[in-house]
Amino acid sequence: MSVPPRKKPVASALPERVARLVERFQFNRDKYVDSGYNEFTARAEFIDPLLKALGWDVENESGFAEDYKPVRREDKISVAGSLRSPDYSLCYGGSRKILVEAK
Repeated sequence: MSVPPRKKPVASALPERVARLVERFQFNRDKYVDSGYNEFTARAEFIDPLLKALGWDVENESGFAEDYKPVRREDKISVAGSLRSPDYSLCYGGSRKILVEAK
């Protein structure tokens, strides 16, 4: 009876750019979860590159009008009668599909 091949780690199934972001975060995790690491830097160093690696047009290079941008930053939405501004709204066809809050 032969031994089944070992499964590749999950990271190898990810796009290489995503795997590199995950590895960098894991390597320096203590610094990134420290309260001195600010949200703006986290967005610039991790969230924007992650969204781009996953195929999101973060910079609106396609030139869509505001209502049809695939990624909207600080989008204003009403939640239970209160106005909120998630850091990112990921949209498809002008409709919000995923809200992302950076902390």
